[in-house]
Amino acid sequence: MLYCLMCQDKENAIETRMQNREDHLKYVAETNVVKYAGPLLSEEDTMIGSLIVIAVSYTHLTLPTNREV
Repeated sequence: MLYCLMCQDKENAIETRMQNREDHLKYVAETNVVKYAGPLLSEEDTMIGSLIVIAVSYTHLTLPTNREV
């Protein structure tokens, strides 16, 4: 089943985002769960979040709710 996740970054989180990008992309490639993903952009074309589509079995899906990252 496909699930769509919309994630909004904390304000001014671009530095943290870029520091973690390489490890994040490696994890995405290794797990093969993410089918589509891309950044959400501000009016100034700054990354402010992500749209992620994952393919997982409902029985294996455990996601935190209202988690601040």
